[in-house]
Parts: sequence; structure tokens; C-alpha cells
Amino acid sequence: MEINMNILIAGGSGFVGSHLGPHLKSRGYRVVLLTRQNGLLSDGYDEVVTWEQMDKISAKDYSVVINLCGFDISKKSWSKKVKEKIINSRLDSTKKLIKFIGKNKTLLLNTSAIGFYPFSDDPQNEDFHINHDASNVHFCQSITKDLEIVVNESTLLNKIIMRFGVVLGNKGMLAKILPTAKIGLGAQVGTGEQYLSWIHITDLCCAVEHLICHQNFNGNVVNITSPFACTQKYFINVLCRLLKKPRWMILPKWLVKTIFGQMGDELLLSSHNIKPKKLLESGFIFKYPKIELALENLLKE
Repeated sequence: MEINMNILIAGGSGFVGSHLGPHLKSRGYRVVLLTRQNGLLSDGYDEVVTWEQMDKISAKDYSVVINLCGFDISKKSWSKKVKEKIINSRLDSTKKLIKFIGKNKTLLLNTSAIGFYPFSDDPQNEDFHINHDASNVHFCQSITKDLEIVVNESTLLNKIIMRFGVVLGNKGMLAKILPTAKIGLGAQVGTGEQYLSWIHITDLCCAVEHLICHQNFNGNVVNITSPFACTQKYFINVLCRLLKKPRWMILPKWLVKTIFGQMGDELLLSSHNIKPKKLLESGFIFKYPKIELALENLLKE
């Protein structure tokens, strides 16, 4: 694709979008933010458009639409109301963008997550296909399944589903645990043997650009994760070592489940060992493939 294209990013004012927008702009793309917030200004974007103004813009003017919309699944405990907000924030935005694009050749890059995969210590990649009739499908799996069905069953000419791992950067998970780790209260969660599939925010931005530039991904699902998942225990040990702080605390499973409920069970105690097979096969090179390199870089910022 041509470098001087227009890109529309929905939900681009959040953690990922605040990095992705400026990254793509620095690479020569014209980047427009689509947001629900009236009067929002963003230095990382060329223009800001609200959802209410969508009738004034046309999909044919954009080569790519990136959908990052979705209520933060780790922000609040999963009450029935919060679950509905998590689901609807993803499905509603996706359906609106599909309708917006219509029969145009615009490429939709739609965010999903590695929560699509069943919990397992075993490596999994894009070749895995979920059994939609399974009775033991967990909440995150249900969300991503329904979301991906909407995209896959659409008549869009160009579409890619991106399954993000845990994104490491100046916000998100790392920002939440860093304050306690800095004062020597970094903790192992449960046994600590559960796998954490992560991605450095810089590699995520470069991976998204890679998908835009390589048209052979069209119609595919792509894992956006580091090639080297690590256990939670290994992650917290590396973090504490780099901070030169002790790691002695252990949060037992029962306490995590008591405090966080289902959210703690799925996000903190469960295991995902996900491989970015399609990115690697396409020749994508990770700048921060291992957790040591990623954390060393992020702690300098």
C-alpha cells in the first residue's frame, strides 16, 4: 500500500492508540482519530472526528480503518453491568465501522485478543480453531468469539483480525504493578507458573504497520504477541531484579479469587502461551522479543 494514505483510528485516544497514532503519523501516514469525546485534541493525530460526525466523512477517503474500541476489561470487577459494557463497547463499534466501510475497498483492522484461546500452558497459534459449542467457554473467549464472528461474517472486501496479547508500555498492566514493585512489594500470583503472552507497545505499533503494508494478510487472524511468552513468576522476578528490589510476596489463588472474582481467575491466574506464527512467517522482526529486553527499555522511560 502507498505510504501517503489516510488512516482512521477508532478508539485511538486510549493506551494503544496514543502510541499507534503518533507512530503511523511519524511514518508518513495521515492519521485521523475517531472518538466519542467532543473537543478532544491530540498532538499525535492530523485530525479528530467524533462518532456523531461520521455522516460527514466517507470510507472511500480512507485506505485503512483501525478499530481499537473496547471498555478496559481489567478496569472494574465483572458485575453483570460491567460485562454488558465490555461486550457492547466492542460489538457496537465493530458493527458501526463495518456499516461505514460498506462495499468500499477500505481495509478494516479489527482488534480482538488472545482471550480467544482456551487456557493452556501448551503453545497455541492461529491454526487453533475454537469449538463454539463447547460448554466450558470462558467469558473472554465468549467476547472474542462473538466479535470475530461479526467481522468474519461481514461482506467486507478487506479485513484482518488482530489478537492482542498483554500490552506492555507506560499504561496498562505494567503501570498498575510498577508502583508496588518499586517499593519491594512485587508479588507472585498463585503458583506463578501460568504463562503470560505479552507484547511491547513499540512492537505492537510496528506489527500493525506491517499488516497494513503486506496485503497477503487480508482475511486472516494474526496474533500480536511476543514470540516468547513467559510465566508470571519469571516476569515478576525479572521486573524486581531490574528494579533491584526483593520479590518475596505470594498472592495465593484463594485470595486473588476472593478479591477479584472471575476477573482474577481469567486475567491473573489462567495461562496463555500464544505464538505469533503468521507474523514470524511473514518476516516480521521483533525489537523486543524477550521480556528482559522489553522491561529494560520500558523502565528507562
